[in-house]
Amino acid sequence: MTRLIVTGAATVDGRPIYMRRDGSWVDQLSKAAAVDQQDECDALLARARSDEGTVCDPYAIRVTVEGESVRAVSFREVIRAGGPTVAATV
Repeated sequence: MTRLIVTGAATVDGRPIYMRRDGSWVDQLSKAAAVDQQDECDALLARARSDEGTVCDPYAIRVTVEGESVRAVSFREVIRAGGPTVAATV
């Protein structure tokens, strides 16, 4: 089943974060609020846009949900959810 999740970049370090139903943020796609209805997503997105101190440029993405498994539909979001594709340097 395809659902919607609100995501953006954490203002503190740029990592991908995902919104929970209560308006808090998590760094795991599987712990985000996956909603069925566009109006639910719009409400979460409006809340996210007002949280400028935590998230930068929030937007909605499509995900598939099968049981406990949540996976982003677009390849870009699969990469974002999986973490950095290069090693960090000091």
